Amino acid sequence: MSDDAQATNDKLAKKAIRAEINRILVRWDPLHLKGLRGADRAYEEFVAPLFVLAIKREDYMVIARHLDELMTTTWRMPRDKEACVANARKIYNTAAIFRGEEPLT
Repeated sequence: MSDDAQATNDKLAKKAIRAEINRILVRWDPLHLKGLRGADRAYEEFVAPLFVLAIKREDYMVIARHLDELMTTTWRMPRDKEACVANARKIYNTAAIFRGEEPLT
């Protein structure tokens, strides 16, 4: 594969990972926005830091702690560690799959 083709594939994979992280947040919907106009875009601003953690191969518990921080500090929602861990695993696995690695079970 040429360098240009590899660069294009990498760019598309990163875009797909970001989109999937946003879908994970929208499905989880910790802010309870389902049914409201723009709910599918409400979590977009929180995708980039999660994407960086996933791409850097941070442990899923690091991602879970970041989600917990979002829940309690940024969104001022009640702590839900189980949901944070479950969604962190999904985010971690999304990046792992695109890297061709074995996802967590």
